[in-house]
Amino acid sequence: MRTILGLAIGVVLSGFVPQEGGDLLKFSVHRTPGKPMDLFDNEKPAEEIGVEIEQVRVALPTGFETKLKYSLVVRVNVLRKGVEKYTEKRADLSEAEGRSLVEIVEREKLMTWKPEYEEGDADDWGSEGYSIQKTSTSLAKEWHRPLKNAAGPDSLSKALAKLAAEKVKDLPLSYIRP
Repeated sequence: MRTILGLAIGVVLSGFVPQEGGDLLKFSVHRTPGKPMDLFDNEKPAEEIGVEIEQVRVALPTGFETKLKYSLVVRVNVLRKGVEKYTEKRADLSEAEGRSLVEIVEREKLMTWKPEYEEGDADDWGSEGYSIQKTSTSLAKEWHRPLKNAAGPDSLSKALAKLAAEKVKDLPLSYIRP
């Protein structure tokens, strides 16, 4: 359940551009450590970073132009300094920043990626994962052990964490790091 409700990061994927009227696409990464913790909402991960993409019409002197608007969404669901309840903060992304995140999703083939687990037990691993929502389909992946092939999801997670640290400084993350 947590995977579906996990971090939301919206990304425009090839062939799945939002329709006129602003259909929303998103993708996200999330992390909850394995140690016992008090979450504000037990149905959500401890931390989540996502991107939401919306098509907007911009008025120009010569008419209208349609552009994509990329929004970074950072969510914290655990008590810490400066966070006394479930908190969500947003920041605008430039087109270049948004497109670079889309490129990671495409390059790493995250719509078809499958986890390959390392051998052995992993005490206190917790959960980690990502979700992608397109206009026609959605996908959620979550794992509870270390992976042999984590490079793809890790590259998206690190890129999102870097942008979150730069753009949402007043909501620091502890579990998703650049």
